Amino acid sequence: RLAGGELILASSVLEYYLHQWENSPQSLSFNEVQSFCDDMQKLIGWEETAPILESWCNRNLRDPYFIDKQIRQDKYHWDYVLKADIDPRAVPSDYLHFGCYIALSFRQHNTILQENIAKQVASFVIDLGFSEMLTLEQNGSGNLPEELQYYHDGFITFRANDATAMIRIHVHKEELASYEKVLTLLCELLKCGFPKSFCIDFKSRQKGELPLRGLPKKGVYRLFANAAAYPELWDKIEEYSRLAMHKGAWYLGLSTEDCAMPGTFAVLALATKERRYFPLIMTYMDLCDRKISSIQAKYSMFLVEHFGLDEETLPVLLHCICAYEGHRSAQAFWEAFTDEKALKLLLNVKPQILQMASADDIADYLLGYEPKEQPKALEEFAQLLWQHVLGVIFGKATTKKRMELVQNAPEHLKTLYDRLLNEPVLLSEDEIERLLA
Repeated sequence: RLAGGELILASSVLEYYLHQWENSPQSLSFNEVQSFCDDMQKLIGWEETAPILESWCNRNLRDPYFIDKQIRQDKYHWDYVLKADIDPRAVPSDYLHFGCYIALSFRQHNTILQENIAKQVASFVIDLGFSEMLTLEQNGSGNLPEELQYYHDGFITFRANDATAMIRIHVHKEELASYEKVLTLLCELLKCGFPKSFCIDFKSRQKGELPLRGLPKKGVYRLFANAAAYPELWDKIEEYSRLAMHKGAWYLGLSTEDCAMPGTFAVLALATKERRYFPLIMTYMDLCDRKISSIQAKYSMFLVEHFGLDEETLPVLLHCICAYEGHRSAQAFWEAFTDEKALKLLLNVKPQILQMASADDIADYLLGYEPKEQPKALEEFAQLLWQHVLGVIFGKATTKKRMELVQNAPEHLKTLYDRLLNEPVLLSEDEIERLLA
């Protein structure tokens, strides 16, 4: 609020402040600008701060000093080089310090896209001759406790660099104590504000496996497959999972096809062990990006084949299905729903189908609708979600398999199939009110 009482967007204050610094670089020191940006980030959040910092970097580091060698412009890929007539010594030192701060900030909060921005900004600063950025990338920011930056004993070697979001782990002795120490260090590291997206480079002689098909056999997979072999560590693995899971965060170092949220392999390892971890994996499913990530769908088949279908496993299965919009159908799914008990279980949860979706997915669907239109929009989303569930379990409505399934069903099941496949989802007024609260 201005002195005259007028309201102003807080993000505009940050933009104005940085523009004033551009107009008069000597008027403020880097420490003053960093402190102001930190305060504004606390006030308006990272999502509002990030594009302003990126824009500042483009105006003051990229555009004046670099050109993109690519003939075909691509927002996500670039090949910037210094302009031929540029003298890096002309760049204000505080600008380079601030560029370094921006790169670290994007790493601290990064998504897959923001990791690219962090790398880009870091490359600008390095190419302009700022050696401190190289030092940070080699040694980290220095803000982590010493034991979390480097730890070594006869059992493990553990290194963490918050500037590159890299964790390197080498287990020398395959014992419970080794993995207990690794998990303890990981949990302490995540409590210290380590970047939410990070890479784990893991080495050991043991090549543990999880009973799930199609998972990438990377080091981070081996780490939790190995650790889960010790039931004494399951509580510690769960603690790590809950600290690591963040919507929009990713394990770095995995291919695009295998992209996974931090905590993925820990959660999957536990969810293959005992039913008591069903709440954990449902929480995980609610945080997954249903458009980008597909790795969560690997659990669905195991769930049905290993734990069977009942009142406890059905909500887990539906969370899995709703967590990935590209989830494929499989024979094991529709075979699990060929008896009266299973069909009734599915019919009973039909009015609560939106409880299987994440709150963020529901909120995203409601964007753009006026409040008076939202109850109807909720019903539309429920229909879409239910059709998605039916498509995964029974196959698409137009497939011969699904039509034959109903036609060949015993008479006492045809009514249940009709209610499942053909009747609309009916949300109660209480359910709509709860979802819109």
